Amino acid sequence: MPKEKEAKAKPAAAKGKEVKAEEKKRGRSKGAKETQAEPRSGSKSQKALSKSGRKSAEKPAGRGKKADREESKRRSPSRSPAKAEKKRKQRESKGSDDAKKPKKAKKAKDPTAPKGACGAYIQFTTVMVPELRAAHTKADGTFKDDPATGAPYKHTAFMSLAGKRWGELDAAGKAKYEELAAADKARCEREKAEHAEHGYYTRADGTRSDAGVSSKSKPTKVLVEDDEPVKKKQSAKAQAKAKAKEKEALALASESGNSSD
Repeated sequence: MPKEKEAKAKPAAAKGKEVKAEEKKRGRSKGAKETQAEPRSGSKSQKALSKSGRKSAEKPAGRGKKADREESKRRSPSRSPAKAEKKRKQRESKGSDDAKKPKKAKKAKDPTAPKGACGAYIQFTTVMVPELRAAHTKADGTFKDDPATGAPYKHTAFMSLAGKRWGELDAAGKAKYEELAAADKARCEREKAEHAEHGYYTRADGTRSDAGVSSKSKPTKVLVEDDEPVKKKQSAKAQAKAKAKEKEALALASESGNSSD
């Protein structure tokens, strides 16, 4: 009897061990599934946190946004060293005074020189604009109101009206003004030739262009022979100083000659 009981108890104990082993396996598999499912629930937030943590670890302390931008530009492969060098030179040239271009000095206008020739359109406007002014002037001397703007006419409005009328003219209507332009061109060439020869030209009324013009306003012509340097004319103060220095030098030379005797 006791042997039979022991034989029955052994399979029961083996079954209990097997059940416990199966329960342990199940528990382990459940724990593994839970651990795998956890990152899925908050994957985006965890990724963001991990990235920010990495950036904060890489970023050195005491640097601002500007330094970060410069560092990223420096490390970017798209920016070639040649372009970087070019930009650096541009920054240096902007900051330096030597790189600034000097302003060109304006040429002094010669008051004795003849006026340039006027074309056919300018000849037309010199006749038409005064006529338009007279037609759009009130009895009190003020201009009439422009229907386009509601304000009194301006010079620009008269010029635009003259331009429209010029466009409406045919070849026969423009021929008169083209003849005037050709005569004015001949006048300009004649006066330029006379001015180049004598330094003045004779006007239509018989007067000379240099009449009443002071010598200071006339531009002085410096004749250069071969490749000699042009000497600038000294001012009155500079000439006085030079003369005083010459006198002092002569006085010292005479004193030294007397002392040697």
